[in-house]
Amino acid sequence: MLFMRQLRRLALPTIAVLAALLLLACSDTSTSFGRFYQGRTLHISVVEIKQVPEIRYATIDPEEVIRHYRMIPSETDLELVMVRMKVQNHTATSAIFTVDQQGAELRDFFRGTYQPLDVNNVVLQDMRGQSTATVRVNSGQCFDPRRMNITVGTVVNWVNDDDVDQVVRLGEVAGQSETAEPTTLGPGESFTFTFNEVGDWEYKCGDSELTEGTASIMVEEENDGYAVDEQAIEFITGPFELLRDMGIDGWIVFEAPIGTKFRSMRWRAGDSITIDF
Repeated sequence: MLFMRQLRRLALPTIAVLAALLLLACSDTSTSFGRFYQGRTLHISVVEIKQVPEIRYATIDPEEVIRHYRMIPSETDLELVMVRMKVQNHTATSAIFTVDQQGAELRDFFRGTYQPLDVNNVVLQDMRGQSTATVRVNSGQCFDPRRMNITVGTVVNWVNDDDVDQVVRLGEVAGQSETAEPTTLGPGESFTFTFNEVGDWEYKCGDSELTEGTASIMVEEENDGYAVDEQAIEFITGPFELLRDMGIDGWIVFEAPIGTKFRSMRWRAGDSITIDF
């Protein structure tokens, strides 16, 4: 319990996952899986690798609100690669490391290399099937959600959650000229737009302090024919401190061409360790 409290304090806003839906998952096997490899400070183990077309999961916040999320590859010819890692410190009094795009590297048999995805910046809040969705605007940012996945016909409502004016710049969404001009919202004000076209839409939010953030909306037809398996999962991302004889166990997510076979993984977060599969 002490370790988990320390982990929550030190990690960046990672996603505390209750359950995940891994779609059509497959897993390669290797005699290296589950075996620990020692660096100068850390002991690293790759437990398993799963290659999936998408990941879906749910979280619950302190107010017991359940939120659903979805992660998909950036291109149709790619798939998500989930690597379950165990990282332990049995050497140093304290080991500090950061799992980011430079923290690990998967390698295939053709000299291709793949870096971890920033889970917080690729995950979509899954609001498909809902008739309405609300986005809060505060300090020049659109958030909760910043990135969302909806179905055609969803009405999105932007609400100014700040005590100063906020600006939403949708641009020409789905060819609708009325969204081209920025919309200014006073404190507590809101406006809505109905998304009737399939597509990916990126837009901007701003405020009087010239702070501006980017948000996005993926609009799809309502069609979800995947079979799913439910499985507990926790992502490893951001900075960590491991005291001696403590460890973490979780998943790092990559993307790679469908069906890629991997020959090794190089760990580069606070240590340098190569594991051949």
